[in-house]
Amino acid sequence: MLKQELRETATYNTIISAIALGNTKLNEISQKTLIDASKVNVYLKNLMDLNIVVKEYSILDTIKKSANIHNGLYKISDNFFRFWYRFVYPNKIDIETGNADLLAQEVAESVDTEYTSMCFEELCIDHIRKRNAVRELPFTAKYVGRIWAKGFEVDVGATNGRTLLLGECKWTNSAVGEVLNDLKDKITAHKELAGYEEYFLYLFSRSGFTWAVKEKAERSNVILVELEDMFTL
Repeated sequence: MLKQELRETATYNTIISAIALGNTKLNEISQKTLIDASKVNVYLKNLMDLNIVVKEYSILDTIKKSANIHNGLYKISDNFFRFWYRFVYPNKIDIETGNADLLAQEVAESVDTEYTSMCFEELCIDHIRKRNAVRELPFTAKYVGRIWAKGFEVDVGATNGRTLLLGECKWTNSAVGEVLNDLKDKITAHKELAGYEEYFLYLFSRSGFTWAVKEKAERSNVILVELEDMFTL
């Protein structure tokens, strides 16, 4: 596909691989690939035109911030591309020399923790979008996505400018324990999250929640979402 649509395929492979390895900011991609940031920006625009890469902004960013090419994070839009460039492309020599079985064992843990957990976060955001579309959130959100700024990140966010929804996603093999305080602390510790009229907190879990969390969530009006809940409307 890249050879059909683009020239300098090796350069594009290097850039996509850098993003797959977790370099999501323009300057990080530039440093990882040793390509000048202004040139990297041109390559990234071509990849976005092909919908291979997308640029994501925090839903709390202003229009002025979004217009700055150094703001926003780049990610690979397709999960197959993301998987291939994260686990296959960097290990092509091992695969071609017959070490695929050993390599599969080595990357299995990384697949479950970093790759699948990222897919789970996207499912959680999609769940909030769907609930918002059928008016099943506590309020009607104008923006749904992720939230980040210097020093903090929130997996799932939604806002209408007055009300703020914050959610954390836990892709773990055991029931989620005490994490509510961490989410509440972010509201008081970071000015970007302060000043809203009302807040709603969501916790998403692959493996359910402990009884302690369930009881505390009921008292605190926190909404708990388990994996099976995300596939029903």
